[in-house]
Amino acid sequence: MDGWLSKKEVGEYLGGKSPRTVDRWIAKRIIPQGKRFPGGLFWRKDIIDQWLAADQYATKCAKALKLREATP
Repeated sequence: MDGWLSKKEVGEYLGGKSPRTVDRWIAKRIIPQGKRFPGGLFWRKDIIDQWLAADQYATKCAKALKLREATP
């Protein structure tokens, strides 16, 4: 499917994350909602790009980095 990414492809596109990590993001509603097809869940690449470019995502990443740096 042209323009659509599977769970594995989304993980790879987002920096080599595992499908299990994508599953956790789905459960926590971190990642945009995918569309279910007979072959599984799929995401449009342009939606993932919009999500990555959103300020809210950048803010979450900045907070996560601060927490990571603050832990001993």
